[in-house]
Amino acid sequence: MTATETDFAIALSQSTFHPGAYTFTVVNQGQAPHNLAIQGPGIPQVVSQTVQNGATTKLTVQLQGGSYELWCAVDAHKDKGMDLTIAVG
Repeated sequence: MTATETDFAIALSQSTFHPGAYTFTVVNQGQAPHNLAIQGPGIPQVVSQTVQNGATTKLTVQLQGGSYELWCAVDAHKDKGMDLTIAVG
């Protein structure tokens, strides 16, 4: 699963999610540093390493059924549009 981050949006490589383990490969294609934060059922909040332009990092989580919020936790990037919700079911 790839989470491509730009200034200032997040695009996921898939749109359907079922309960299970997922490894998000976070790819920074923006000029600013970015990371990926996830919060939802069973995950109070986890945040990937922050990476610079052109770099990648990975974040592995166990998703349960329900709704999860994904966002960039760097500065005010969430408020600039780097925020989305996925449904797992």
